[in-house]
Amino acid sequence: MKRAEKLRIWQRDNYRCYYCGRRVKDYFPEIMGNNLPGDAATVDHIIPRSKGGKDIEGNLITACKRCNNLLGNFEGTLKEKKAYVQSILSGRVYEKKYKKAV
Repeated sequence: MKRAEKLRIWQRDNYRCYYCGRRVKDYFPEIMGNNLPGDAATVDHIIPRSKGGKDIEGNLITACKRCNNLLGNFEGTLKEKKAYVQSILSGRVYEKKYKKAV
């Protein structure tokens, strides 16, 4: 995904992680490499690419690196994904009918 596309998504979402609400930052991974902090801006696919999700605006949402890593290849609606992340961050057990994708 091109940088300009990511910037459009981050700007659309006001540089806020959809899952935890914290402000994300653009750390220019081209310069810093893979050692990005937890508040680094990422783009999450609502329907994962591994499940046929596309790199289109309607399937992309702003997420901080921490939340995006917590999700992994999680299957579910956007609402379920948010509940899953918030349950982990709050220390609660998330009960879901589906299994986390492996």
